[in-house]
Amino acid sequence: TWALVFGVESLVAVRLTAAPARAASTGPAAASPVAVLTCHNDGYNDGQNLAETNLTPARLRSGAFAKLFDVRLRGNAVGQPLFIPNVHITTGPNGGRHNVVLVCTSRDRVYALDANTGARLWRKSLLTKLHDPRDQVAAATGATFTGRGQPLEDTPVVDPRTVVLYVEFEESEQGPGTGGVLHWIHVLAAIDIRTGRFYAPPLAVAEGSGDQAYISGPTVRRPGGGKDQFDTRFLTCRCLTIDPVNHVLYLAYGDPGDAGPYSGWILGYSIPSHPGAHLALQAVWCAAPSGRGTGSAGGSAGAAGIWQSGGAIAVDHHGNLYVETGNGTFDTTTVTPPYVADGRLARLTDNALIPGGLKTPRYGDYGDAAVKLAPDLDTYQHADNPNGFGLHVADYFVPRDEQVLNDTDRDLGSSSPVLLPNGVGSARHRRLLIINDKQGIIYLLDRDNMGGYHGDKAGDGRGGRDEVVQRLHATGAAFSTAAFWTGPATDRGIIYYVTVNDYAKAFAITQAHIRRRPLSTSRQSYGRYGYPGSTPEISAQGGRGGILWTLDRGRNCLVAYSASNLQDRLFQSNQDSQVAEEGDSTRQALTGRLLGFPLLTVAADHVYVGTSDALNVYGLKPSASPKR
Repeated sequence: TWALVFGVESLVAVRLTAAPARAASTGPAAASPVAVLTCHNDGYNDGQNLAETNLTPARLRSGAFAKLFDVRLRGNAVGQPLFIPNVHITTGPNGGRHNVVLVCTSRDRVYALDANTGARLWRKSLLTKLHDPRDQVAAATGATFTGRGQPLEDTPVVDPRTVVLYVEFEESEQGPGTGGVLHWIHVLAAIDIRTGRFYAPPLAVAEGSGDQAYISGPTVRRPGGGKDQFDTRFLTCRCLTIDPVNHVLYLAYGDPGDAGPYSGWILGYSIPSHPGAHLALQAVWCAAPSGRGTGSAGGSAGAAGIWQSGGAIAVDHHGNLYVETGNGTFDTTTVTPPYVADGRLARLTDNALIPGGLKTPRYGDYGDAAVKLAPDLDTYQHADNPNGFGLHVADYFVPRDEQVLNDTDRDLGSSSPVLLPNGVGSARHRRLLIINDKQGIIYLLDRDNMGGYHGDKAGDGRGGRDEVVQRLHATGAAFSTAAFWTGPATDRGIIYYVTVNDYAKAFAITQAHIRRRPLSTSRQSYGRYGYPGSTPEISAQGGRGGILWTLDRGRNCLVAYSASNLQDRLFQSNQDSQVAEEGDSTRQALTGRLLGFPLLTVAADHVYVGTSDALNVYGLKPSASPKR
C-alpha cells in the first residue's frame, strides 16, 4: 500500500534526513516524481530537486515553458506549496489517484489540489471549537497592540510514513468555554491527505487573552529563579520540521513584529502512528530564558526569536537540529555546560559530536546565534539544562560583534542554515553548514565544531575573533535562504544567493572554501532584486541541466536562469511570449501579488507559486510535455 502511495518513499526519507552523496554527472530516470514534503525540499535546506528530467534549459529557451493555469484561493497563500505524488484520495467527487499539491492560506484553510489540473480534491477549514460548542471561533486577527501578524505564516510538513500533513495556526475564540474573554490560541493540526480529515485531535499548543489575565503554554525554569512562559499573544510559528530519525515533529516560533515581551521557542511533539492517537509534547527549548547579558532587546523577555525569514529548521542524519536566532540577549560569560561536565549527557544520548571544550552562555541565552540542538531522553527539565528538556545545546556560533548586531537590528537569524554534503568539505572540515545575515556576511561553519563565542565581554566586536571556517562579506542583506547544487563535479558545488538590492549570485565551494569572486551573477541578464530577495530553488537532472528558480516580489514575477551561468536568463513571467502554434500572445504574469517571504516549489515538470489570492502553476505546454 505505501509503495503505491509513495513510489519514491525511500528517496523521500533520504531527502528528509539529508544524507545524500549527490549524483554528479548523470540524471536519474524518475519512475515517479520526487515529493516535496518540507520547506526548501529536504532536511539539508538545500532547495534541490535533482530528478527533473523534462524541465531543461533548452526547453525553456525554446518557449515551451509557460503559465498553464491558476487556482483562486480564499486568503493569502502562505509558506511553500508541498507536493506529494500518487496519493489515493478517498473523499469528494474527484477521488482516485492524484499527484497532490497542498496550499495553506491566511484564513486558516488548507487546499488539496490536483497538481496537474488544479481540480480541488478537498478543502479543509482548520478552525475548531476547542472549549465549548457554543464558542465563536475565527482566524486570529492582527491586533496592533500585540504586534500579531497573519494567523498562519508557516510552511507545513508531511510525514511520509502516514501521509499526514502537520500545520500550526492561530485562532481566536470567545464564548462560554472561555468565560466570555477573547482568547488567542495556537493550534497544531494533523490532516490525513487521503481523506482531508483530522488524523489526530487538534491540539491547543498555548492560549492567551488580550487583557493578559490568562496565559497557558509551556514554561522553562530560569537559572536563579523564576520562569519563562510561552505567550501566544506575542509569538507566531515560523516553520515545522520532522526529525525522521526519532519521529519527532518540531515547531519553531518567533515574534511577528518585534512587539515583545517574547522569547524564541522550539516545541517538539511525538508523531502519532495511527489515526486518533494524540500528539504529545516531547521537547521544549527556549532560546533566551533569562534575558541576562549583553544584547538586551527592549520590550522583550530575552527575544532571540526563530524567524529565519520563513525558512525551516535543518536536520541531519543523527536527528540534530540547526537553527538561527534573531536579536536578543547573549551572555558573554561562558561556562562548561553542566550536562557535559558531569557526564549525564553521555548517559542520555549516543551523540559523540559535541566538541571538546564546549562552553555555553552562563544563563542559556542565545541571541544572534546559530545553534545545534541534539535530542535527548529527558521528559522534564533538569537543573543542568537552562533551556528546557528533550533538546540540549550541542554546539553553537555567535559573532564577536553580537551586541552591535542587536543594537543596529542586523540579525544573524534572517536566513535558515543550509547543510552541505561532505564532498565539498576538507579532511579538517568534513561536515559544513552555511548561514547568511542582514549584513550580507556568509559564514561557513564546521558542524562538528561551530565556533562558539570568542569575542570580548562587551560583545562589540573590538576584541576577540570568530573561530569559523570562513567569513565572507559578499552579498546584500539576507532575508532569504541560499540554495546549493553539486553541478557536474563531485568534489565541489555551487551556492546561490538572492539577497536585497543585489543580483542573483553563484559561488563555487571546494575543499571547505568559498571562492570570493562569484562564478556568475544576474547583473547583465536581469538586474537587482529588492526586498526581501528570494529563496531560490534548483531543478536538475542530477548534475546536468540545472535551472535556478527565483521570485521577485518587487516586479511580482517568476524568474529562471541557467544554474551554470546566471547571465543566461531562461524565463521571466511578467513578459508576454509568442505561442507560435496558437498564433497569439499568452500572458505569463502571476495572478495576485507575492507577499511576505514568498517560496516556490518545483516538482513533476511544474512550478507552483502562491500569491495573495491564487496558486499559479507553470510548466511545459501540452505540445512540448513528454508523456510519463
